[in-house]
Amino acid sequence: MTTPWQHTISTQPRIAGFLDRLAQAPPHSLLLEGGTESQRLALGLFWAARLMCREQGPPCGKCRICLQIVDDACRDLFLLNGAEGSISIDTVREVRAVLGDPPAGRGPRVIILAEAQALGDAAANALLKSLEEPSPGNVFALLAPSREILL
Repeated sequence: MTTPWQHTISTQPRIAGFLDRLAQAPPHSLLLEGGTESQRLALGLFWAARLMCREQGPPCGKCRICLQIVDDACRDLFLLNGAEGSISIDTVREVRAVLGDPPAGRGPRVIILAEAQALGDAAANALLKSLEEPSPGNVFALLAPSREILL
């Protein structure tokens, strides 16, 4: 079984190495910009798997956590995908409701905001405090074509 990130990472070894080094002390928020929508999503999923996979040389792509990430069944991964339409304030509120709780697994909880430019104004404002002062155990990844369109 191939993971959604394998092809993207194999063609972007410099970015994979950067994310690997960054995972040693992950920031609470990370912006991944540029590339295509599918490349950004693949990198976001790679980042989540890199942070959560406990196998040697993570992400392995084969363990229970990696397979749950691929199947969108991981309890500690929230994927808010703006490519599917505007990210609503109700969706953001649902995610914010669990951010104060500890992650279910041994790794951090990862919140991916794919095509983050699709956040509505109300949703962005509701998420701002969580981004500025995240609870321990939460890591955000914002994916966008460029940072300028997020402002």
